[in-house]
Amino acid sequence: MRPACRLLLACLTLSLTATAAAASGPDLDWKIVAGERVGPVTAETRDTDLPRLFPNAAVKYTFEALTANHLTTIKRDDGLSITIYWAEKGGAIRAVHVHDPQGKWRTESGLKAGMTLRQLEALNEGGFLVGNFHAENEESGATTNWQDGRLPATLQAVFTPGRQPTQRLVDGIHFRSSDRGLRRIRLKVTGYIVKFRKSDPD
Repeated sequence: MRPACRLLLACLTLSLTATAAAASGPDLDWKIVAGERVGPVTAETRDTDLPRLFPNAAVKYTFEALTANHLTTIKRDDGLSITIYWAEKGGAIRAVHVHDPQGKWRTESGLKAGMTLRQLEALNEGGFLVGNFHAENEESGATTNWQDGRLPATLQAVFTPGRQPTQRLVDGIHFRSSDRGLRRIRLKVTGYIVKFRKSDPD
């Protein structure tokens, strides 16, 4: 291959690499600190900050009339999926729901995607309560109370079941992590809900 051709090929390769990197967006901070932050999102973040924090993501605000929820969804081609729940439009953040089937996020407490109920009990140093099951959702079930365990109340685990939740689980309020019916549906962590602490008034 002639030197000129080699140079042209090298330049083309660099150009394509740069284009691909720009399309996927900048490196993201995937760390979760319960009650404080989800990656770059903190209690001080407002809706106008999101395009800057996630420049190559689809950012969409929605008001759900049925539940009266103000929320913003953030999605990126690399698997980033976040839903932010606001106290009101343009107001403070109440909670952030992270969908993490690819296991990209890291939590300060050691909670991570793929964990089973037994692994969560070991991490929590005790049992806990699980509820919020849905018959049709891919994600179904979330921790509702850590029962004075090691894990913080401002961090919930969200599950995807290996089997369809029974009507008993869907109709119930909450169940102990040791419940036999709960064990049978083979829950695994695929997401997190982070509740932000309210800021002290000035």
